Amino acid sequence: MSGTAGTGLDGNFACLTELAATVASMVQLARERRWQALPALEAHSAVLVERLRGLDPEDLTPLERLQVVRLSLRIRADQEQLTRLLRPQFLHLARRMAESRYAS
Repeated sequence: MSGTAGTGLDGNFACLTELAATVASMVQLARERRWQALPALEAHSAVLVERLRGLDPEDLTPLERLQVVRLSLRIRADQEQLTRLLRPQFLHLARRMAESRYAS
């Protein structure tokens, strides 16, 4: 990429790459049912997303745009998989909370 390291396009691409790796790690942790590790990674991914908000696609070359699209598609697929893995856990938790509320 053609920006200045750390703050320009290179930095944004590195940030996007890190976000993809973080979301992939979250999927793996959810598969392993290691729920306690997810909040820290979710917080980290939120910081990365915030950093990426300043990325202007107009500043990217066609090759850079293609790389961003590929990473974005990978992130989206992993997010969808994470949602599928987490949804049953949330529903179970909601049922337990409702049962606990009615038992009181």
